[in-house]
Amino acid sequence: METDFPDFIRALPGPDADVALDAYLSSGDRGLVMFYEAPDEDVFVPEHVHGDQWGIVLQGTVRIQIGVEMHECHRGDTYFVPGGAPHVTWVEAGTRGLDIFEEHDRYLPRKD
Repeated sequence: METDFPDFIRALPGPDADVALDAYLSSGDRGLVMFYEAPDEDVFVPEHVHGDQWGIVLQGTVRIQIGVEMHECHRGDTYFVPGGAPHVTWVEAGTRGLDIFEEHDRYLPRKD
């Protein structure tokens, strides 16, 4: 079953930054929700750090290396990256997911 985002999600603003994924943002005072997809090609996100992050894979595969631990996540799997933990992420083409960041300003919404 394909998990496509409905129009109201796709109408959310994208990030005002160079993000390798197609992304749609919703934020408040206490965090940021990012719906993401890699529709046409695999995406590699090099090592980086930030505050706490929790994610769920809605479709496809995400591989995330947190420190020396490698996790392979598929539909329905969740992952947690503790704040300050260096991590690297690979997102396979066709993957859709949801990330929630502790930092409400991890990405700022693009102003169109």
